[in-house]
Amino acid sequence: MIDDEGNQLGVMTIEDALAKAGEKDLDLVEISPDSNPPVCRLVDYGKYKYLQKKNTRKQKPSPIKEIKLRPHIGQHDLAVKMGRLKGFLQDGCKAKLRVMFRGREFVHQGNGFELISSIVEEVADLGKIDSPAKLEGRNIVAVLSPVKSPSSGGRPEGREGNNEDRGGKKPEENVREGGAQL
Repeated sequence: MIDDEGNQLGVMTIEDALAKAGEKDLDLVEISPDSNPPVCRLVDYGKYKYLQKKNTRKQKPSPIKEIKLRPHIGQHDLAVKMGRLKGFLQDGCKAKLRVMFRGREFVHQGNGFELISSIVEEVADLGKIDSPAKLEGRNIVAVLSPVKSPSSGGRPEGREGNNEDRGGKKPEENVREGGAQL
């Protein structure tokens, strides 16, 4: 038996262990039932469960987000996809880039590899290559992982939804003198 401070109290009967737990206002938890004799510990059970849950949360892998592209993507469409990719990497998620080929586009695989390499160069400050670009069927796939852990805010700067960035007015400028909104 082990007490709440980690000191070994030795082998004792269940009744004695329960009495010690009652004295200290703690719970008796069986840590290792397979050993002979079984190992028990005096702990605050609520705190014990909380710490276990917290530790399993840390072990959970980050999800892999996927960005699908075509080899002949428009500039604006690529800019939108790049914004999404940067957001994923800043949030601490891995990102999979997939360039999909259809029909005779597959003959020009070089365009897909060039597209992925240009994207990787552009986000080099946010992510590094986990899996280099490789051909998987009719797709070229590369996996990027974030360079550092996500920021405390969770969202990248400049994505709060500021009206001035879109050419709109501030909410207080949209009110007429009578109190009615424009």
